[in-house]
Amino acid sequence: LVNQKANVTFYKFGDGDYYFLKQRELGSARPGARALSKPYNNINIKEFWDGVLKNDYIITEIMPKRYLMFKELFPERKRDFPSEYGHGLVANKWFFKTFKGKLGLIGAKEKLKIIELLMQHREYRDYLGIDKFNDYIYIPQKFAADDIKSLEKSIAAQLKNSKSDIFLLGIGHVKSALLYRLKKYKQAVYVDVGGAIDAIAGVMNIRRLHMAKWENYQLKNFDYSNIDYMKYHGWGKHVYLNHHNSYKNKSKTILSKIRSLLKAYLKRFKVNILLKNPFIYKRYLKYFKGLKFAPKPLTKVPWSNTTLKSREDVELALKIIKNSNLNSHSDVEKNWDSLIALKTILQNSSPSSRILDAGGDFSSIILNWLYQFNYKHLSALNLIFKKRIRKGNIEYIPGDLTKSRFPDNYFDIITCLSVIEHGVDGDEYFREMNRILKPNGLLITSTDYWISKIDTKGLVAYNNPIYIFDKKSIEILLEKAKNYGFRVFGNNVELNCQEKVVNWKKFNLIYTFLIFCLKKMK
Repeated sequence: LVNQKANVTFYKFGDGDYYFLKQRELGSARPGARALSKPYNNINIKEFWDGVLKNDYIITEIMPKRYLMFKELFPERKRDFPSEYGHGLVANKWFFKTFKGKLGLIGAKEKLKIIELLMQHREYRDYLGIDKFNDYIYIPQKFAADDIKSLEKSIAAQLKNSKSDIFLLGIGHVKSALLYRLKKYKQAVYVDVGGAIDAIAGVMNIRRLHMAKWENYQLKNFDYSNIDYMKYHGWGKHVYLNHHNSYKNKSKTILSKIRSLLKAYLKRFKVNILLKNPFIYKRYLKYFKGLKFAPKPLTKVPWSNTTLKSREDVELALKIIKNSNLNSHSDVEKNWDSLIALKTILQNSSPSSRILDAGGDFSSIILNWLYQFNYKHLSALNLIFKKRIRKGNIEYIPGDLTKSRFPDNYFDIITCLSVIEHGVDGDEYFREMNRILKPNGLLITSTDYWISKIDTKGLVAYNNPIYIFDKKSIEILLEKAKNYGFRVFGNNVELNCQEKVVNWKKFNLIYTFLIFCLKKMK
């Protein structure tokens, strides 16, 4: 292809791309972590979905689980090659030796700058087997997916005068929307090698497949604190090259040094043991996750047992959250029902109460809020957890919310926010919630809703058919709740709607939310 002056792209699909496209807040796909600084509803996720299949070649891992992730999203498209080839051909230096004088790099500016400095050393050039890289095309190291248009414009300007016939690139999740577009600006072969760019920069996790024998070349006395590592822990063989201008003009405070060291320490060692300690976990949430731990009393929250009526309600919820000095949910509309749940819990319990978030994940906003209000006994139950883990006052427990292993009459309050629409049987749900709630305990439930029926036939998400409750199905659900000893707590449930506030762009579904609170009477 290179010799034929082809103009093609090789797109590498990984688990992080799966989570990003499905808007699951895990790892690099979590807003604020690497790809995005803003919530998913502030970007056009459709252009990322559409962009994947516009590439000429799709490469995925041989591992069946990863390939199944791809097939779930794109069932009609087959894999062209295993993506392990990309890492392998960097690891054995085939790319460098085969395409001398033709090769360029596209990746995070900070890492490419390091590569440029390393390439000034003959020892490193000899190790790679290449005299130079023709081009270094920069993208932001973090939050590249925030603004596709601006990034495309920047890359287009850089590619305009580039000289390479083949580019190796590692640009994160932004590639889904951007990679195929590069062909407009420069005729070349574009090969997505993902994290293998880190190997060339000397910060490779040698436990990655094919990288066990890789030698990380690094610069002595160089400040690496601004590098966004991808699970690099300093393992393996390192070769250090002289660098003479590293700490000039550097002004680091004592606090930033301590923070940098702590971050490196937490990355290098298994952190779960440390994070069991409430003191350590509290500081981890504060300094690395942005939780403020200085909550103010909630101002009046004007909703209960009702539907999300308008965008103005969302804005008011955000204002109350901000005034209460709490962090907000990355999915903007979810702040509304989460805030109502928080209000209900604070008004009807104490910090010693047992609270369960049924279906909550590691980023459960309600548990993090309650932690900031000094609640001591917090739990999340979800099938996605691989094992039981305690972090501070929060315990993450694997399990099915309709078949849990909790003792009878165990929890004071249970929340179940935006879960029951994902294939949860109503009878099994209320039966189990009644069993594990204490007498007079509260069950707070929110769900996708619209007053009239919305057709979701044939749509599947999270391995279950998509379902949006309507007025009739909610009335049936509330009758079932009565059969299992529940009664509405507070105002009657109000089911009228005004605006379709929620937009699930992937499936072109627009609807709203409903939240209601039930009390266990018997």
